[in-house]
Amino acid sequence: MCHGAQQARCAWDIRFSSVPVPVHFTAGGLMFKNLMIGSVLSIAAVATNAAEPQQRGAYIGGAFGSSIFDDDGAFFALDFDDSDRSFQGHVGYRFLRYFAIEGRYTDYGTFSVQSIDLDAKVVSVHGVGIIPFGNSGWELFGQLGVGSLNVDFLGTDETETTFAGGIGVRYFASQTLSIGVQTDVHVWEDDSLGTSYIPGIGATQVAVQLNFQ
Repeated sequence: MCHGAQQARCAWDIRFSSVPVPVHFTAGGLMFKNLMIGSVLSIAAVATNAAEPQQRGAYIGGAFGSSIFDDDGAFFALDFDDSDRSFQGHVGYRFLRYFAIEGRYTDYGTFSVQSIDLDAKVVSVHGVGIIPFGNSGWELFGQLGVGSLNVDFLGTDETETTFAGGIGVRYFASQTLSIGVQTDVHVWEDDSLGTSYIPGIGATQVAVQLNFQ
C-alpha cells in the first residue's frame, strides 16, 4: 500500500514509467490562465513608429508568463496544484521572411502533488512559420517542435520526449526590438495502463526579442 508521499510517488511511477511515443499535438482539457494578449495589443496600439518585420537574420529573446500542467487524470485522487509561473529563453535564425528555426529552454515552474514539489523544464527545437501583415510591424507566427521534458519529483529525474505546438503574435517596435504574446503546449503519450493517456504542459507568455539583421 502507498500512503502520504508514497501515494504520490506510486501515482507518478504507474503513469509515467513507460517510454512515451508522442502522437498528438493537442492535450484535451489543457486550459491556459492569465491571457495577456489584450494588454500587449493595447501597448502596441499607441506606438506611432512601427518597423517592418525582420526579413532574415539571428535573434535572441526571453519570455515570462503563467504555466499549467494537465495530468490527464494521473493524480485524480490526489491534491494537485497544477499552475505556476514560467520563464523562457530562446535563440533562433530567420532564414526567410516566412520561416525560422528556434531553440528554447523553458522553466515551467514548480507544481505540487500532495504538497510534494514537482519541477518541470523543457529543452526544445522548433520550426516557426510566420505571416507578416505587410509593413504594419505586426506578424502572426506558429510553431511545431520536439522537446526533452525533465521532471524532478521526490528527488528522481524523469525524462520524456514531447511534441510541441503553439501560436503567437508579435509587434516590431523597431528593426531590432519586438514584443509579443505566445501560447505553447508540450504533450506526450503514456500507455502504461493499456489505455492511451496524453498529459500536457504549457504556458501563455509575454516575450521580448532582439533581432539582428
